[in-house]
Amino acid sequence: RMDQGEKKLSSVDRTPLHTEYVKSKLNLEGKDEVRKLKLFMKYIGVYGADARISGFSGYICELLIINMGDFHRTIEAFAAMRGKLVIGDPENTESFDSPAIVIDPTDKTRNAAAAISVENLSRMKLCSRLYLNGKMPEYVQSNGQRKDAKDRGTNLRVFRIKKPDIMDDILYPQVMRFKNAIWEIMERNDLRPVSWEVCVKDHIDVIIESENKAVPALKIHQGPPVDEPSSLDFYNKWINMKISRGPYILGDRIYVDLIRQQKSIGDVVREGLKKVNIGKNIDDQKEAMEIFDPYDTGKDSCALDLFLSKFIFRAHPPEKTSRNTRSS
Repeated sequence: RMDQGEKKLSSVDRTPLHTEYVKSKLNLEGKDEVRKLKLFMKYIGVYGADARISGFSGYICELLIINMGDFHRTIEAFAAMRGKLVIGDPENTESFDSPAIVIDPTDKTRNAAAAISVENLSRMKLCSRLYLNGKMPEYVQSNGQRKDAKDRGTNLRVFRIKKPDIMDDILYPQVMRFKNAIWEIMERNDLRPVSWEVCVKDHIDVIIESENKAVPALKIHQGPPVDEPSSLDFYNKWINMKISRGPYILGDRIYVDLIRQQKSIGDVVREGLKKVNIGKNIDDQKEAMEIFDPYDTGKDSCALDLFLSKFIFRAHPPEKTSRNTRSS
């Protein structure tokens, strides 16, 4: 039999220890409070610690009730919370840098809440405040009507690659690396990305909204402050170069204006991704990546549906008792 804190544990090893700990701390009423909390989290879309959700696990729900007392106190705690969720002795919590830190009582070196994203922690805080103020919607469901993003005055591109047949917990971190790589490439090239969404079904779709649809011809290149000795090096480097304007001074810095080749979003992203490994299971799909404007082409994308319906609450039919979970 393995004892608590005996050695570094695998998830399989931890399960019986978690079960034993929870049984020792929760009576029947406590278990009912856990069910209420899970139901609330499912309703707002933050329940599930897998990589696809990045939310609250069942074990975290149990630890929250054990530490807070009941469902209502837990909701009050999230409603009043500022910054990180932290449960545990400072000597154990200080070594972690995550949005949520809940020290596993069966393994003091483990943050049981490591899977929780800052977005889902934020969603839990706001929804707790809405709940306490009686502002939670009775029914959260998409009305099935497709909105139009054309009036936003921005550009939408879907980046689609083939989905490998692997587990979600292995796939989703690579999908997010894929999205992050595209976002960073677009930022570096002044395409000014502003929003994104990801969807994984038959294939992997990443949709990114940007202010620019091509690399701007003009690039304002900022040099060092004039007070710095390197300002002279900057001047000497650019004075005889083919540039649009400058060198010139604005405020306390030296600048030059450059003219560069205009490239489309697709060209820039394809070129940039050649230098990035997006994950061992999907990196070989980069060359076959499809890039399209969903409006110009008329092609459908589940990522576009998610993008257009983005809301605090994730659309789903709630369970009947979800509005009756408040304990006295």
